[in-house]
Amino acid sequence: MIDKRKNKRSTESEHELDMAAGELLRRYRVVRGLSQTALGKKVGISFQQIQKYEKGMNRMSVSRLFAIASALEITPQDLLPLDRFEANAPKVGSNDGDLPSNEALRVAVFYDTIPDGEQKEGLRTLIGALGGSRRNAA
Repeated sequence: MIDKRKNKRSTESEHELDMAAGELLRRYRVVRGLSQTALGKKVGISFQQIQKYEKGMNRMSVSRLFAIASALEITPQDLLPLDRFEANAPKVGSNDGDLPSNEALRVAVFYDTIPDGEQKEGLRTLIGALGGSRRNAA
């Protein structure tokens, strides 16, 4: 990947960070139920620009990071792949089971709207039984 501003090649790790930040952006956008167009309108940019951020093709400036975080009602830190600084952290978007899927994130949003504690406990038990793991029910 070539950095046009400085006419030098970005390192592979920089590109991976851009892609990881983009994946976090996409996940939060999906959880919030927003299309790329809707998020772009909230931030004042095109859906194509949101798409480029999500794919890691373009980097987000600090001001844009704050604007997007505000539109998604999250903190700017939520959009940073801070786990990349930990030696054994899983990659964002990996399928190793350590990170929730988009479907799991959607379920979590609905779960948080259930006011009854007993219903939540029953749902955790059901999910744990269906998943075949006590860890999932905890």
